[in-house]
Amino acid sequence: MEVSPQPVVPTEPTLIIQTNIVERLNFHLLFGAVRPVEVELGAGDGSFLIDYAARHPERNFLGVERLLGRLRKIDRKARRRRLDNVRALRLEAAYVVEWMIPHDSVDAIHIYFPDPWPKRRHWRRRLINLTFGAVAWRALRPGGILYLRTDHPGYFEQMLEVMGLCPSFCRTEEPPDLLEVTTDFERGFQAKGIPTLHAAFQRPLNAADWVAAPVEGYEHLYAPPFPELAVEEDIEPEGNALEESLVELPPDQPSYRNERDAADGTVTENSHPSPEKDATPSA
Repeated sequence: MEVSPQPVVPTEPTLIIQTNIVERLNFHLLFGAVRPVEVELGAGDGSFLIDYAARHPERNFLGVERLLGRLRKIDRKARRRRLDNVRALRLEAAYVVEWMIPHDSVDAIHIYFPDPWPKRRHWRRRLINLTFGAVAWRALRPGGILYLRTDHPGYFEQMLEVMGLCPSFCRTEEPPDLLEVTTDFERGFQAKGIPTLHAAFQRPLNAADWVAAPVEGYEHLYAPPFPELAVEEDIEPEGNALEESLVELPPDQPSYRNERDAADGTVTENSHPSPEKDATPSA
């Protein structure tokens, strides 16, 4: 008995890219159009990425996120709005910036509400550190801008300190239309009266190349490339520094994140760990 062949079911189109993680991205092949490229690290469910990409069809946008569920939301939202200038990549943020983005290639890097790791002994896990500053500088084009937002005062202070120590960045103004576009976390914080702290830093057009060099007294602002591979040190700070090392957050602040993260099943670089139990480290 002859069996008729089964019909071929076409695969649903997706904007989530599959690529060789040991090679740098080719943005021309990735997007199929030569436009300025902007990258959002920890894109979450794409609330900012999709809205901002819709406002700027003359630019290409890459969203980097570790959670597959959130990437699928970005994919659905972008295809629903017929955006041809959005792609999504599932990978750790720090790795993408250092090893996958070509040098001198992107016009902007957006990092909004990264994990603040409030305990002092975990500060090295923060994404924004002096090591990252040098890596981001190399990824940006001359004139490119690093945009930062957080609700955590302690982390914001570190961001300003880190960028102030980076010799080839200068602080700049953020475009009004950029500040109008918010993330899902940001809208939740605003509803609770929690302010957004934000800043932008530009790579000057004529700045010389540089690498992060150890600065005496600022060791806490450096981090290994992949903190999740480091051996955990459970040594508490000495003396009275113990109480000072724990940055207290408003009680309602982490609960909002935990509710959001529970829906996705984990905590990522775009969310805070539970204060009762440390989450799996991410970039």
